[in-house]
Amino acid sequence: MPDLNEILNVLSVALLALIGYVIYLFRTATTKAVEKSAEEGAKAAIKQLQWPAELARDLQKARGVERQELRYKSYGELWKELRPLAIYDVAKIDRKTVGQLFSRLSDWYFSEWGGLLLTPQAGEFALPFRIFFGLRPGFRRTGMWTDLKGLTVSKNLSSAKC
Repeated sequence: MPDLNEILNVLSVALLALIGYVIYLFRTATTKAVEKSAEEGAKAAIKQLQWPAELARDLQKARGVERQELRYKSYGELWKELRPLAIYDVAKIDRKTVGQLFSRLSDWYFSEWGGLLLTPQAGEFALPFRIFFGLRPGFRRTGMWTDLKGLTVSKNLSSAKC
């Protein structure tokens, strides 16, 4: 039979092993908790530093959607004004029609829904507007504007009669 000292020694070693294991578990759990807390704190700090950029992106996205809706309305109005140029229309394009078209396009371009909403990609499309608005005063000053009377353009743009 084992004597009391041996039993106490075995119990002491077992108890020390158990205490060591509990300390190991506590240390591991504490380390993981500290790491998780530090990670969450770092994420919160980074988010706190980046909120202006995130807000700016959200605002730009919202404005982009609004601008796109306004462009749809604007281009719809432009499309309506370009009706006289439809290739399937049998009406001739004469000086009066061109004058009315220029007037309506000018009204559209300078309206709240007009030229300000043109996209940069629409630059080629906007070029005729810039040319027209740039040249019209010169035509009027030199008298060339009145020389354009009698202008008739067929729907086939390859032939123009003056």
